[in-house]
Amino acid sequence: MADPETEVAPAYSGYCTQEGSADGDIAPARISLEQLRQLTGGSETIVGQSIVDKAIEWADDLINSYCGKQYTVPFSPIPSKVKTLSADLATFKLFERISMNTGGEVPDVYRKLFDNSISFLRDIAAGKAVIDGAVKPPASPTNTGGYFHGNEKIKW
Repeated sequence: MADPETEVAPAYSGYCTQEGSADGDIAPARISLEQLRQLTGGSETIVGQSIVDKAIEWADDLINSYCGKQYTVPFSPIPSKVKTLSADLATFKLFERISMNTGGEVPDVYRKLFDNSISFLRDIAAGKAVIDGAVKPPASPTNTGGYFHGNEKIKW
């Protein structure tokens, strides 16, 4: 049996990843690995994984809160647009974290990514935009203004 005092929690498995080569990755698609280490308080060779996980989880929760109005969430499989949104929002959150701690500002490029992502998510929630490959929830039954008696519908 594992000791709960020393057991390490697995990395959060979200819509985007910390690093790789796809657009749904934080590094190097949005920032360098060196910047990622600096933003997370990691060492020269290690990224602060728990901070990255929290940023991705925050981004994914935000995505789900908007998209849940139109789609079944969490997404599975994950559409590429959702991966991109998650990486953009998580990257913004990492810069925001440092800005709050240092009194600085989030760089304009990342603020713009955040603003564009939120605008798109609002359009999703309002039904003005779609996510290709996303699954719509099953239609819920609606009240048709009557009831059935036997096999005959009676209007009211």
